[in-house]
Amino acid sequence: MSMQLLECTLRDGSYAIDFQFTDKFTETFCVSLELLGFPLIEIGHGMGIGASKNRPAASTDLEYAIAASKVLKKSHWGMFAQPGLSSLSDIRNLTETGMRFIRIGVDIDDITVGLDLALACHELGLDVYINLMKSYRSSPSELADKLHIVKGCTWLAGFYLVDSAGGMLSSEISQFAEVLKETLGQNMSLGFHGHDNLGLALSHSVDLIHRGFDLIDCTMQGLGRSSGNTNAERLVAILSRSGIDVGIDPIEVMKISESAVRPLLPVAGHSGLDTMAGFALFHTAYMDQLIEIARYERLDPYHLMREIGTASPKEANLESIIQKLRNENKFLTSALPKDRYIGNEQK
Repeated sequence: MSMQLLECTLRDGSYAIDFQFTDKFTETFCVSLELLGFPLIEIGHGMGIGASKNRPAASTDLEYAIAASKVLKKSHWGMFAQPGLSSLSDIRNLTETGMRFIRIGVDIDDITVGLDLALACHELGLDVYINLMKSYRSSPSELADKLHIVKGCTWLAGFYLVDSAGGMLSSEISQFAEVLKETLGQNMSLGFHGHDNLGLALSHSVDLIHRGFDLIDCTMQGLGRSSGNTNAERLVAILSRSGIDVGIDPIEVMKISESAVRPLLPVAGHSGLDTMAGFALFHTAYMDQLIEIARYERLDPYHLMREIGTASPKEANLESIIQKLRNENKFLTSALPKDRYIGNEQK
């Protein structure tokens, strides 16, 4: 079975610590990841190239790039980009520093946004992957119709199914997987980026590997935005027990995760609102907005989230929702959570 794990602790994991990975930590952790055998390592600001203009990270994109290039000899490193935030000139500079791949986040509501940037990155010599953020906001049949433009982009290295809210069910994952395999599977690699709000990211990842997906994202300790991502050490252990050799020693992964990443964990346990986000397919980048509305209107945030669902607060008919919850006496009866939601990258 030919597949690769993409380790993105140094990128997506940075959400959990307010983007405070330093270039020095990036350098030392890249050494560990390469020694472990991870072929693909994603680094940089959690929100992507150029995001420090809005939410400063501990180091600059270029400092992260130099740190990785200094030490990586076999593993390829790359960064995340978002159209409108990440400029081609910045990407060009990073490519000249040694960046080998880039992942471009596009919203399922308009897949075409970002393809021009993707093509330009390909022409720079980068392996280009498209991340279909909030994949669940479309039905599998609607996705099949939307993928016609991507099907012709055979220069793409891969295409990612992304469970941004961490709430997709196994039946939904399988339906999306079949659409992607049938439409794109002959032309490019297929990947999965899972969040863990309902605790399903790991099982989804394993299932998709058995379905032929060959790129799976993971982070040490499952570190990441909201309830985090697919847990790297557990994924490697499951694959090893299943007889799937990815060239990574599970015991060594566990040791590095325990010594280098576990001490960084900011909170214990799981936020009830994070779990609710998975249940409602609500993207946690909107959580601060939801909490502010709940506070101002004195409404229960759980019921408010369920009514908003997959939309953003700006997209939802808030006036109608607020009135409905008032009529149902769904008022705020306890203190709002104090969890910090870093990012707010979804506009």
